[in-house]
Amino acid sequence: MKQLISAAIILGAPAILGLTIVLGFSCFYAGLPAMWAGLAVLSAAAACCAVKKFFPAMWFYLAAALVLLVIYPKLEGFESYGREGRIRGMLSELRVKINDYKTKTGRWPRDGSALGTPAFELRQGHSPSSAIETVLLPPEAYLRPPGNSADPLSVKIAAAGSGEERLQYWGGDWREPVLLYPGGEYSYTVRREKDNALVSSGVINVPFSPGLKADSGGLVYDPAAGQIFINCTHNTRQGGKPWWWL
Repeated sequence: MKQLISAAIILGAPAILGLTIVLGFSCFYAGLPAMWAGLAVLSAAAACCAVKKFFPAMWFYLAAALVLLVIYPKLEGFESYGREGRIRGMLSELRVKINDYKTKTGRWPRDGSALGTPAFELRQGHSPSSAIETVLLPPEAYLRPPGNSADPLSVKIAAAGSGEERLQYWGGDWREPVLLYPGGEYSYTVRREKDNALVSSGVINVPFSPGLKADSGGLVYDPAAGQIFINCTHNTRQGGKPWWWL
């Protein structure tokens, strides 16, 4: 009986380690508070075993605490990779729905109600969202390819004051306008792909849209252009670009 109790005490170390990792990853987005809570429990158990002079168990708990300290910080990258991948997939599905609606009816959906209410969570200080806000963006919010060139083109866009640059390709059937977040200033340069010759360049000031809540963390749909985007100016962890660029 005594041996079974001793074995159970020793096995508590990997059990606490595993529980901390599973709960921290699935319930707390691999946040560090969960790791510190697990370390506190393991350290307290190790101290208790030391007082009881049960040194084999003490070393098991200390080893589990060390493993947790090494492994747990790496979980945040895995968590964000999975969560951000799901959000990107959701956004792609919504854009397919919008294009299918246009193909069937000849017009863009009037509002986001036709697209459903997908639930997603960006974090970045935003609450979970499941609504699609319908907002008319100004014409300046879309950089469109020159109509007088059928050649494949590349366009470089830089947001003033942020140092962020975006590269876009126009060629073949892909001539989608590039979204520019309202309220910003952007410089752009369009070049031909085959010889890098300059086609056009300039600076665009995009006025802010009435009814648009800046950096709301939700989805915004513009029925005039059939455009949907994530209304977040923070950067993604995977890729390091603003969410609204996706």
